[in-house]
Amino acid sequence: MESQSDFDKLLALPQLQGIAPLNSILLPENLDSIKSLREAAARLKADILVIYTFNTSFHVAGQRYAPLNVISLGFLKNKEVSVTTTVSAAFFDVRTEYLYGLSEATDTKNKHSSIWSSSADVDDLRLATEKQAFAKLIPELEKTWAGIVKHYSNNH
Repeated sequence: MESQSDFDKLLALPQLQGIAPLNSILLPENLDSIKSLREAAARLKADILVIYTFNTSFHVAGQRYAPLNVISLGFLKNKEVSVTTTVSAAFFDVRTEYLYGLSEATDTKNKHSSIWSSSADVDDLRLATEKQAFAKLIPELEKTWAGIVKHYSNNH
């Protein structure tokens, strides 16, 4: 979903020294709280932690369904399928968990199911909405970051 060009845009933000994604080596086995993520970010000596999540929903003929792997292609025959992904992001202080700001973006794609021959085709539509939603999130992150920098540059 995330591309290098997306991260390159974020790296160009003012007063940002770098971006360090958290990998599995830094994360606890049971990731059950923001605190766990903050502790991992602290090991990287980060000041701000940005957490983002993807929420993808599927609608078939106007009815909402859970992830599409529970829907058989036979059920989808000749129906309009809509896939919507919302990416939500939150900027947290690593030390205190103070919430600096929020960003969000959504993408929706619609296709008629008669064009699909496999569940991989359905998953491709999901991946396309997730990628596009993340691309739309980048300008929202830039706006949120600009607001954070402006607010805290004036107050310190």
